[in-house]
Amino acid sequence: MARKTSRGVKELAADKDAEGNLLSVVMSEPRQIGSIMGRITEEAFYYPAHRTIYDALVALCTRPSMADQSQIDAAALREELGRMGKYSDKDTKADDVEVSWSYLQHIAELGPSIPDITYYADLVLERSKDRALLLLSADIEKMAREPGPSSEKIKQITERVLQLDTPRADHSLVGLGDGLVQHAHALHAESARRVGSGFIGIDDQIRGFYPGDLVVIGARPSMGKTSLALHMALNAAMAGTGVLFISLEMTVPQLRNRALCMLAGLPLSEVRHNPHLDTEKKEALFTAAAKYEKQSPPLFFTSGGHTPTEQAMLLKQYGRRHKIGLVVIDYFQLMMTEDHHQNLGQMATELSRAVKRMAQTADVPVLLASQLSPEAEGRENVCPRLSDLRAFGSLDQDADVIMLLFREDYYRRKDMSYGHTEACEIDIAKHRNGPAGHVTLMFDKQRMTFKDRIGYL
Repeated sequence: MARKTSRGVKELAADKDAEGNLLSVVMSEPRQIGSIMGRITEEAFYYPAHRTIYDALVALCTRPSMADQSQIDAAALREELGRMGKYSDKDTKADDVEVSWSYLQHIAELGPSIPDITYYADLVLERSKDRALLLLSADIEKMAREPGPSSEKIKQITERVLQLDTPRADHSLVGLGDGLVQHAHALHAESARRVGSGFIGIDDQIRGFYPGDLVVIGARPSMGKTSLALHMALNAAMAGTGVLFISLEMTVPQLRNRALCMLAGLPLSEVRHNPHLDTEKKEALFTAAAKYEKQSPPLFFTSGGHTPTEQAMLLKQYGRRHKIGLVVIDYFQLMMTEDHHQNLGQMATELSRAVKRMAQTADVPVLLASQLSPEAEGRENVCPRLSDLRAFGSLDQDADVIMLLFREDYYRRKDMSYGHTEACEIDIAKHRNGPAGHVTLMFDKQRMTFKDRIGYL
């Protein structure tokens, strides 16, 4: 069956049998509904009567008094439809919003030959996406004919395509006791998808970066946050994790220059455009270049992706060719939203929540470098605080881990009586799944590299 919609396009025929069989399976085995509620809403159904019945089934299945019911009969469903004002005494069909007793009996008696709720849920969801694609194609044609910047139209289209291709968050109902022993084994076992920072002191505190985590590296300018983020990205790539490094501050050639010099153990300032580089350093440079060209660690640089939508597209693009296990964004304050009329607080909140959603949706950790409020410079104690992030919307709330960098060497660089230590203090000010703490790394400002303090080696 094909129908003309209000947008002037014909919708793809829905799978009426799949919709009816899905409802029938839920009626006969209501406890299974928890496995599909995270993916299937009433909007996935094409026929109005099926949407109405599904709404009623969800209401019944999630009611505490129905927890012990092994099935839901047509009479119970009729009563719930009556409460909703969606029951009709007249005969109705699938095209009607209200549902009659005869149609309820029809659904209950379907008795699908494959009593697999996931099978029918997948069919219903696929047809729902087909219809959404058809409507989108009509909207694209309409937008193309309207006046306005093509770049804005492309952004809107990209966002809608991403929404279609992004799975809904998992809202499945899971009982505490379901598979709890197996869950306990997985909880304490080594996680293959945990990404180490490459620094023993940090990993001892936070156990590495986990899928879905938003990890913030916060610091005032010149503290080394970009260097630390890049060093962690290199460490992860050397360990075999695919890393997407999105730099909004530096070009790709600049990033590669810095990364190569870090790998060679050379100061970038000495190497760059220096034909008189001494033989030993030149040999170190080319040895590192040859070694890592051959190894080809999975670290990918891009200077695109200023908006969350663009970043999500980049992750999908690279993810199709490479298994990305870590995303690094440098840095937060250079990101932009699509809505240019928001104030800075609203914009920052939208951005931080979008980055967190990307981490959860893609199921990868995101390492986000961020500036701190300049108000810290005016305090007697210039050590960073968690409150220094609160100038940037809800970033401190959305983050799972927050690491604040501080180098006293920088603030006392003009003090001739001060003995420089190269120490970089890292305050793990927030750790959602563990205790906060403090770590000291050593920072070589010439080579822009970090290493563990001797006590951790």
